[in-house]
Amino acid sequence: MMVTIIQCLPLMSKELLLRVNEYVSEVPTDSWSGQDWEQRHTAYLKKYPESCVPTLPGANSPSKSLSLPTYFGNICLKFLSVFDLMIHRLLESVELTFKTLLKLLDQFGPLYKFHDHPITFLYTTLHYYESCLAKKPELKLKLTSSIIGSQKHNFDWYFTPQFSGYLTNAVKGSEWMNLSYFADLVGKLVEGFQPFSASLPACDWHFNEFSGPLMFVLHVVCVELLCLPLPGRVLAKNLLDMLYNKAESTPASDEKDVLSWINCLGLLFVSLPELFRVYLMEEVCRVVRGISGGASDGVPCSSGGMHVVTGTSCQTGCLLSLMHAYWHHANTGTLLGLPSWIQTHVTPLVKNELQLLFVYHLVGPLINRLAHDKPKALLDVVMELYCMLQGVDQLQGGMFQYSNAICDFLYHIKYMHIGDQLRKEVEKVIFSLEPPMKLRLRFLVPQESLGSRPLQGG
Repeated sequence: MMVTIIQCLPLMSKELLLRVNEYVSEVPTDSWSGQDWEQRHTAYLKKYPESCVPTLPGANSPSKSLSLPTYFGNICLKFLSVFDLMIHRLLESVELTFKTLLKLLDQFGPLYKFHDHPITFLYTTLHYYESCLAKKPELKLKLTSSIIGSQKHNFDWYFTPQFSGYLTNAVKGSEWMNLSYFADLVGKLVEGFQPFSASLPACDWHFNEFSGPLMFVLHVVCVELLCLPLPGRVLAKNLLDMLYNKAESTPASDEKDVLSWINCLGLLFVSLPELFRVYLMEEVCRVVRGISGGASDGVPCSSGGMHVVTGTSCQTGCLLSLMHAYWHHANTGTLLGLPSWIQTHVTPLVKNELQLLFVYHLVGPLINRLAHDKPKALLDVVMELYCMLQGVDQLQGGMFQYSNAICDFLYHIKYMHIGDQLRKEVEKVIFSLEPPMKLRLRFLVPQESLGSRPLQGG
């Protein structure tokens, strides 16, 4: 019923369609920059006059004798905001049919040449309604081609050549959506961080919907990803595989180049729907589960940085750096779910020392931000770190190969961030440890507590 009403509202008035077609054909997209904007708009209003009738104080109805003429806007421009809402309500409706929305986009889509924020609207729609549009690639394609196709520039100005061909039906099949394509797509964002990049679009950013070229590139890259006819998990997997291939094929002397790609990919995952973050977290759990404690797991084993690793595994280091970039760009609301994710999904997986080191390196760079933005979340995370240590200590009988790095990290957290806020909980864990680790961590426990409880033996 709702779909029928929404569909009939604009279509019942043939005059509205006539006005839209007339206005779109007569007025250019950048009309404000032309010399004849006033003449064009005045001629349109003479052909289709509009007026505003105010309601006087104390009157029950508008006074037609005081009608005011329209000078700046018109019904076509006012209808744009209504059309935005209609699209969203149609996407939310269980009665959604392709013909309804496709017909509306065919008739009123050209109006988006006058939209204040067309790319932002398209990005928001594809992002928020990702689950509704996941199995409707034709609808995503029509929505993107209608909004972007109505703009001043052609598709190549916004998107990669492969995707532009997909929008214009010049490219068939799905073979073009390979790792090379995803490298070209993310490469646009990487180049956006480079000053004076020749690949960035040249335009006047003073009156643009975006504050600069970097925000523009970020939005169009997200729009292109969300419009692809692939499930979100497949897209996330392709992005990670592209990063792994990039890191493996880059020589050690160009490490900064890989880090710039990791930073951009972290920003991209933050800007994409929740499904991408979920896949990233699942990938972390998969890596933790696969660390067996051997010498080829690629786990950082020093407390001084990420350069000392056991083995040559490149994927483990890339994933660690990507998670650091992701959490660096993420908002504080995203960080609130970190303690529960660690407790539910990560802590039960940690069974050996290398897994423990991986998790410590995973959350280590985040400690300072949690201390400033979410102190309660920091306490919950630190408590999970102690629980992991307790579990590994029991399974390994107190035998640690990298005990110095582990102890340095825990001492740093206590004396730089949490102090005695977890005093009772930390005491309970430390006194349950085997003697070697208990002796190393004895300064985390107040001296008065040590007097009544032995450090050696059970």
